[in-house]
Amino acid sequence: MLETTSIQTFGGAAAATQRVAVLDDDIRFIRMVERILKAERIAIQPVTTINVDEALRVIAESRCDAALIDVYMYGSALGFTLIEELRRNQATAALPIIVTSSARREIGRRFAFLRQHHCVILMKPFRLDELVMLLRDVTAPVQVETPQLAHVLLTTRQPPTELLPGGTA
Repeated sequence: MLETTSIQTFGGAAAATQRVAVLDDDIRFIRMVERILKAERIAIQPVTTINVDEALRVIAESRCDAALIDVYMYGSALGFTLIEELRRNQATAALPIIVTSSARREIGRRFAFLRQHHCVILMKPFRLDELVMLLRDVTAPVQVETPQLAHVLLTTRQPPTELLPGGTA
């Protein structure tokens, strides 16, 4: 069983707890992410169920600051269904989602879907510092002058060129 302890980050006047839901069918991957993030003082909430409703419930109840989702779990594209449900649920609609996958062609094919659902893509394999920097980026408060600027900041992330239709995979 994976440890899901809460870790306190001490910076400035107040302490803040960060928790990231990690949805993957590879327990070794979850354990690796747990070790990396624990060193960065970020706790994880592992989710390994094949039931989308159960995954949604765990994420909503644990009040995670972000979700790291493998789109292919247990032989199906379960992650895409979960992303849709997370966006429909009022408690998780604004949750930052980082999609992890090694299926470059499928991510490229579904890029419009991922963009529409405000997902950030992190292709496997990735560098450990990329994961940490991306998590800090998506969970950091955004200070903007206008709501229009906030929309632009949240929707203009571009995929690597090899993920675009016609690119190499």
